[in-house]
Amino acid sequence: MSMRRMSLMVAGVLAAGAVGCLATGVGAAWTAVPVDAAAAKNTTERFFRIVEADGGSTIIVQSGVHTYEPTSGRGPTITLAPAIHIADRAFYDRLQTLLDAKDLVLFEGVKPSGTGRTDLDRGADTDAAKAKRTTQRIRLIAIAARMQKNASGAFPETLERVVAGAEDPLTPYVAGAAVDGWGNPLSYTVVPWTPEGASEPAKDESGAAITTIEIGSLGSDGLAGGEGTAADLKLSDQPGFVPGEVPGGPGPGGKGIRGSRGLQQEMASALGLVFQLDAMRHDKPNWRNSDLSMDQLQDRMGTGDSSSLINMLQGSGFQARLARLVLGVMKVFPAARTVGRLALVEALVRADELLKVAGAAGLDQRTMDVILHDRNAVVLADLRRVLGDEPGIRSIGVIYGGGHMPGIEPEILAMGYREVGVEWLEAMRITAEGSGLSLAQIRQMRASIAQSLDQQIAALRDREARE
Repeated sequence: MSMRRMSLMVAGVLAAGAVGCLATGVGAAWTAVPVDAAAAKNTTERFFRIVEADGGSTIIVQSGVHTYEPTSGRGPTITLAPAIHIADRAFYDRLQTLLDAKDLVLFEGVKPSGTGRTDLDRGADTDAAKAKRTTQRIRLIAIAARMQKNASGAFPETLERVVAGAEDPLTPYVAGAAVDGWGNPLSYTVVPWTPEGASEPAKDESGAAITTIEIGSLGSDGLAGGEGTAADLKLSDQPGFVPGEVPGGPGPGGKGIRGSRGLQQEMASALGLVFQLDAMRHDKPNWRNSDLSMDQLQDRMGTGDSSSLINMLQGSGFQARLARLVLGVMKVFPAARTVGRLALVEALVRADELLKVAGAAGLDQRTMDVILHDRNAVVLADLRRVLGDEPGIRSIGVIYGGGHMPGIEPEILAMGYREVGVEWLEAMRITAEGSGLSLAQIRQMRASIAQSLDQQIAALRDREARE
């Protein structure tokens, strides 16, 4: 395969993957800056920029972390950290240090179903909504308990131990999921496991009883039995776990909720980069999740293409399978890895255009509106609540995908803030050295990739106009 053909194939596949990243909050408002690295510090692009140095043989992706202070002189500073979900580890180390120093950090991260703020649920006060929430929480507690069993060889003996021993990535959510939708503690017991059709509990090779867990709620009436929303809700009435659903367990990647080896993680590995959720700690005391949960996302989409969103987040579907084939090639050939990084950069340069073409991610416009605007509303509401109700907070960090920044920044300015500084952090560096490619080849590939992406964007716009 010629280098040019490979670059175009990689560009096509990574464009889809990059749009998936963009749609869930990665990179937007990019500006390409063809200047020397020494002059880059004098440029004033908004949230991201791409700097060319060493005559074009080095390409540096930078993220602009902006800080704002109240014009009145009273109130906390606010720092906006635009997230890139795939970058160099050093970038995440710097972001972690910067944000950990804040009194409070509001961060992006779609929560497991059943753990979202109830004031964001439609019809949250109905018993039907509470029963649905309870079912989701029972499953989350079961996953947390199974994770601990995978690690230690035994189920936690009590619900309190499940909560105390909750492991990443579920740590921030388990305590809140330990009560049912009516505010009553879930019941939790470790019981002998009896296989279907057997008359006695199963035993292992040593003769010890094999155990499982039962988790439940007494429903809306708080009494055993009942019908409708008053009926008891039990883990044993739910379907069994599917492969990969339990983090650390069997199945593809063995990661499950928020930790599945989705397309973004596969891309990071193939490109020699790291994935944000693997590189940063989001469970520290001063970090607060400020996002919707998966069931809230799906509810807001209504007739939207929620299945496409889930496939995108989990890295399933035809596009993801095709991408994994190409990503596998990148892991073997240094030149292919360099081409992959170039393709990702060129896709990010066109982030604003790609985000405006919902079909580029295989999503309908309603889904894109939920992913961007509805989630912006959550973090902005949380920010206003902190400003009004928590006077002891003197510094706030907000880390959200770059695609959200154009919607968040104007609202912060409207709250009576002004920008007082920006720190540019290097997120990714691409060099010709060690790639097996000459500077001329890199330039040729960038031009080919750019042309290919521009043609894809034009074709998608034409299709949307016809529809």
